[in-house]
Amino acid sequence: MEAHLPNLHFTATFALCLASFVMVACTRRTETKIETQQRKTTTEIQEDSVMKMHGTMALVVGDAHFTVFLADTEAARELAARLPIRLEMNELNGNEKYASLGEPLHAKAEKVHRIEAGDVMLWGSDCLVVFYKSFDTPYSYTRIGHIADARGLAKAVGTGDALVTIHP
Repeated sequence: MEAHLPNLHFTATFALCLASFVMVACTRRTETKIETQQRKTTTEIQEDSVMKMHGTMALVVGDAHFTVFLADTEAARELAARLPIRLEMNELNGNEKYASLGEPLHAKAEKVHRIEAGDVMLWGSDCLVVFYKSFDTPYSYTRIGHIADARGLAKAVGTGDALVTIHP
């Protein structure tokens, strides 16, 4: 019987080590998953948001046509109900065009932290903004949508004011 005790001791020690390893590995896997979720980039967050977007609208500048995926916001739905619209959009800061809509939309502004080229946002309750460059921002906006493929947007809107038509 005593000859079996060292084997039993070895087996028990091995089992405890294995159990500890499994617990640490599972805990680390959970921590890694949480850390990964916390490190999502703005682009990944926007891609997640695209999954929640509803409907599209067309934004036309000159001969350039862009598809805007609408955000799931009351403001986006209200804007879509007003289409078609034609706006003389003013240049601001070398990264955006803006225009007053004349009548307010239901604004629910949130800190967005980063603007991506192609974002379409509402500043205040009646100022539509189309961003053609990406940058960090401390400002709050209500999401209207995002241009699916913003390549060529900066060239289309140019450096001055731009005439923009938005239709369903």
